[in-house]
Amino acid sequence: MKRERVDQKHIFDTGKWEFSFTIHTGGGEGARQLLTVADQGREAIRVQEKNGKIEVFLWTYEKDAPLLLCGKAEARENRVALVWTDSVVRLWINDVLADEEWPIGRCLKSDEAELWISDGIADCAFAAVKEDRPLPTAGHFTEAQYWKPAGCNVGDCMPFYDGENFHVYYLKDRHGHKSKWGLGAHQFAHISSPDLLRWEEHPMAVEITHPWEGSICTGSIVKKEDLYYAFYAVRMSDKTSAKVSWATSRDGISFTKSEQYFSLQMPYETTSVRDPAVFMDAQKTWHMLLTTDYLNAAAPQRRGCLAHLVSKDLENWEQTEPFLVPGYTDQPECSDYFEWNGWYYLIFSNYGFAKYRYAKQPFGPFLKPREEVLDAGLYRVPKSAAFTQNRRILAGFLAQEPWGRSYGGNLVFRELVQHPDGTLGSRFVSEMLPKESRLERPVRAACTERECYRTVPLMTADRDFYLDICVRRQEQDADFGFLLSGGGIRPVEIRIEPSGGCAGIYDLHTNLFERNCRVLYHVCPAKEMRIRLLVKGDILDCCLDDDRTMVCRLEKEGDGEQIRIEGFVKDGAVEFC
Repeated sequence: MKRERVDQKHIFDTGKWEFSFTIHTGGGEGARQLLTVADQGREAIRVQEKNGKIEVFLWTYEKDAPLLLCGKAEARENRVALVWTDSVVRLWINDVLADEEWPIGRCLKSDEAELWISDGIADCAFAAVKEDRPLPTAGHFTEAQYWKPAGCNVGDCMPFYDGENFHVYYLKDRHGHKSKWGLGAHQFAHISSPDLLRWEEHPMAVEITHPWEGSICTGSIVKKEDLYYAFYAVRMSDKTSAKVSWATSRDGISFTKSEQYFSLQMPYETTSVRDPAVFMDAQKTWHMLLTTDYLNAAAPQRRGCLAHLVSKDLENWEQTEPFLVPGYTDQPECSDYFEWNGWYYLIFSNYGFAKYRYAKQPFGPFLKPREEVLDAGLYRVPKSAAFTQNRRILAGFLAQEPWGRSYGGNLVFRELVQHPDGTLGSRFVSEMLPKESRLERPVRAACTERECYRTVPLMTADRDFYLDICVRRQEQDADFGFLLSGGGIRPVEIRIEPSGGCAGIYDLHTNLFERNCRVLYHVCPAKEMRIRLLVKGDILDCCLDDDRTMVCRLEKEGDGEQIRIEGFVKDGAVEFC
């Protein structure tokens, strides 16, 4: 590598600079170092090509570990630009945004840094940034169910209906919660629709604008007169007490941070405070619920709570006693409170699973339903918003990994179902369903006296399909369900067990007595049951009798374009039609 001197006085003092260069990719396997920038005797920037990707390592004066940005390289000449500000650094490859990170501290300080370059690098230059590059958005699109932005994941969702448009604000996740040295660096992104059919992606609603903001955590949106308020909590980069704040907007699209902050005080734990949920009661008092720990809880290992604050003006908040200490071993996250047809509901998530409580009075006593979990699959931290015709729509995300050991994924919608006794169910959103398939004719499966398990072929479908099917049982307690195989997926069994009151999605032929996170309990199917099965990519989604839902990831196994769908019955006879 040859050595050059970077003589750009005062560029690094501005807090905004761009480092551009051209890479002639080699296309080989393994890692090949291309350039290094040294500053005050320390490595500040390293660029390498590795297995068809361009990797950029950045060291700041505040952290020992580097930030890593990477993007796909073309098998040709690549023009690369690294654009730095004090709050975000972006990697552009051939004028396409490849990656982002959020630094703490400066990367370069001196006026004369040293540059070492290999033969594969040309046209290196540092320059001051005069104006920001426009960030890409999807513009208008039509399929929001299972959607996610290019190169990113959908995280916690914050739906809001303003009477004209259904908005979904969500945490845009770039690296599976690993951005900014694991702090997350999430921000409020935003899509909206007038009818759940036509969607528009908007610019970022609430962004990280200060290096001390580790992450803009989940919040809520309310409207007071003609002003939108987006409430959020800031996870601090130095891990001190989280700050709660808000941004305002006239149109629900362009928000301005208030730059006003407050923190919780004892007896609440203060560093993990997040997820402000704001609502107004019948007396025009505003309430805020916050996720944290209640340090005075009777059971120290189960002190996760929803802190409670009140306000008359949405700006000055008074701390009160906890709203709820639900008694789980983690903190209740992403709470949601609403009134619906005379019932009051509180939704919150533990370990990612959304649970709910309901009451006849605004502040309880809250009842625990027989089935408290809203979805059996990997549907994470959903929140709800009203919609036309007295409906309520849930928005959450499906975890990226098959068993949920990751943050962020695809956007998933549900419609809440309200039963006469106030309990809730969930079903597919009708506006978002694709064209359905049905069986050409009924198919019967029946066990014999000595053979207690039977399968029957139902159909072969394309890799993506939607099947609406009815199952009629002769024996009340007969287990039944579906087998999915082929199409490059690991075979799975969708099993309904009336005698056990449960339904689940399992790997094929697993232990009948095994229970895991894909299971619904308190399922009481009638003799005739309507089941909807939907596969899109690696997503399997199920709806039972328009009242219970479960969604999961399918694992890849081999190749194939078509999926075989079989029906099965155990200890009885059923008809699939």
